[in-house]
Amino acid sequence: MDQDEIHRIAEGYRSERQAEREAKAARGDVQLAGARPALGFWLGLLAVILPVWAMWRSYKMYWVIWVMDPLFFEADALAFRVIILATATSILAAAGVAIHAILAGRTRRHLRRIVAMLWCIVVGTFLIPHTVVVGLLRARYGQQAELGDAAFVIGLVIAVIFASLWTAYLLRSRRCRLRYPKSPGESVLRVFE
Repeated sequence: MDQDEIHRIAEGYRSERQAEREAKAARGDVQLAGARPALGFWLGLLAVILPVWAMWRSYKMYWVIWVMDPLFFEADALAFRVIILATATSILAAAGVAIHAILAGRTRRHLRRIVAMLWCIVVGTFLIPHTVVVGLLRARYGQQAELGDAAFVIGLVIAVIFASLWTAYLLRSRRCRLRYPKSPGESVLRVFE
């Protein structure tokens, strides 16, 4: 055997070992990418905030119903109570759907469901009760009935900012893109890009 032949055999052996190492690293990357990312701090925080917000707002709505002066609305009291009870129940149901999508969701469809329920819970809790109360008061007493529109607008603006920030995080974060891919194999394909 001459020197060139030994050198060629050694190069072939090195290239085989390097190819094996690269294949092993690629398999590890595929397994890592195929694994679903953990919930993480921010998604975990959202999973706690949504039900707490929904229960707090629902409790406040139930409280308004029971302490409401029956003479205040007179004939409209039953309609008001039914609408507020339905709103509070739908907010709690939306929180349940959002929590399920956060914890058990596996596709981008679940991520969109989280965003929709977030907006329903956060903004809907301000708009629906306010619209109902103002509508009933204006229908009953004319244009003089006002319920502190400045406080409502400030609360609504805070709720919209809150929901916008969470929506931006959910739709833009790398963790959410990997945790809720468009298709189940998408996270594996990203490794090879």
